[in-house]
Amino acid sequence: MTDRRGFGFVDVLVLGLLGTLLVLGTLQVLITNRRAYAAGDAEATTPGELRRALQPLAEELRAVSPRDGDILAGDASGITFRRMTDFGTVCDVSGGPTQRLTVRASADAFAGGGPVLVFADGDDATSADDAWLTLRPAAAAEPVECPTGAAGKLLSFTGSADGAALASHSIRPGAPVRGFSVDRWSAALHSGRYYVERRRDGGPAVRVAGPIPADVGGAGPLVFRYLDGAGQAISDLADVRRIEVVWRSGPDSGEGVGAVSADSLLVRVAARN
Repeated sequence: MTDRRGFGFVDVLVLGLLGTLLVLGTLQVLITNRRAYAAGDAEATTPGELRRALQPLAEELRAVSPRDGDILAGDASGITFRRMTDFGTVCDVSGGPTQRLTVRASADAFAGGGPVLVFADGDDATSADDAWLTLRPAAAAEPVECPTGAAGKLLSFTGSADGAALASHSIRPGAPVRGFSVDRWSAALHSGRYYVERRRDGGPAVRVAGPIPADVGGAGPLVFRYLDGAGQAISDLADVRRIEVVWRSGPDSGEGVGAVSADSLLVRVAARN
């Protein structure tokens, strides 16, 4: 006679337990592999992220003029500088109580009403009295025409404390005018990892690259160096001719066979003078 008995309750319970353990073990392996892949992927993409992050920094630093005081502060951990946002040239000067400058510029220039740098030439025979005046217009620039018919923007300093400063200097047609923001680039430590951050006009920090582990040692992952024309480190920011930005993604493990060197990225920028 054929035995037709099926699985008993205990058999089903044991099989169910074994199946659950098998599924849990498989899930644990998948979760572990996913985490390892994500961590490795994050570390692998960090150098690429940094290259993309440092590209605009390098472009902005190339427009900086240390001799004209564009580097406001700088040390190994970060740099604060004036970033040029707008540019134009004076095409007409209105003196007296109005204190207005008509600047030949594009239609969208000087629209924010922020501070501007105006070049005061002074005596034509010497450069000793030349200066960049930091002025803040009383209102946003208005679209006008230059005396030549070219499109321009009207910067009015009427009622502004900077109107007197403008009146006391010689501003001539052709003088350059620059709109700017104040930018700060540095590396900051958050929850055990470093990020490259940018602050604009004292606003909140914006993360532009990272994270990397905090065990990079030394001065941190992002180091700024300020050099003169001979490539020597200097402390007088007005004499800076070249800026080096060094990024390291981790510490060196030592020297000799088996030593591991941290990935690094060096950006050299010749400043405008």
